Amino acid sequence: LCKEIAKQPLAFEPGKQWRYGLSVDVMGAIIEESAQMSLSDFYRKEIFEPLGMEDTVFFVEKEKLDRFAQLYKYENNELIIDKQRHLCLTDCLQKPSFESAGAGILSTMEDYNKFAQMLVNYGTYKDIQIISKKSVELFQQNHLTKEQLASVGFETSIGYGYGNFMRVYQEAKEAQTLGSVGEFGWDGWTGPYLSVNPSENLTIVMMLQRSGYTNPALIRKIRNISYSIL
Repeated sequence: LCKEIAKQPLAFEPGKQWRYGLSVDVMGAIIEESAQMSLSDFYRKEIFEPLGMEDTVFFVEKEKLDRFAQLYKYENNELIIDKQRHLCLTDCLQKPSFESAGAGILSTMEDYNKFAQMLVNYGTYKDIQIISKKSVELFQQNHLTKEQLASVGFETSIGYGYGNFMRVYQEAKEAQTLGSVGEFGWDGWTGPYLSVNPSENLTIVMMLQRSGYTNPALIRKIRNISYSIL
């Protein structure tokens, strides 16, 4: 995949804009080459097993199929089962031939919360250090210029900066939601939403099962309710 990406012409002069693309998958290939193991093995050894994330995988084993949630989509104003996939996603019933770093991981609310707690605790969960405190501090910083940020078109990223493949909260007036500078997170194509705020020891984890979906208005309401509790 990386070799095919390298053959493509550039969309603009490097550094002039920001564009959503396959950069996370390129990073996945770098991880595999550096660690000399598959992405799933690396995730399991370095993240999932230390955190006790027993249900976070690239595909569902037969004995767990009764717990596997269905993915839906809206078509002709009707909610139907989504039998097609996008962004390197499969039906998740067998090991994929390509393990995408940018999409395809399955998880549960319990597992995802463990991951979020590790991040909000500056890389540590139950005295187990997954990444360094300085790495999480780097996650809290915007890495784009104003010129580059002008090309970020996601509604859930308005009022945010961007760095390390994640949005970074910057401006409450633009974001139209409460928050703290340096709060970070991302959304998923099938509906999940993650926000991590180490300065307030607050995480927001929302999971849905609808493809190609995000609801910025609902997310702002959930965020404002959550922050109003503080």
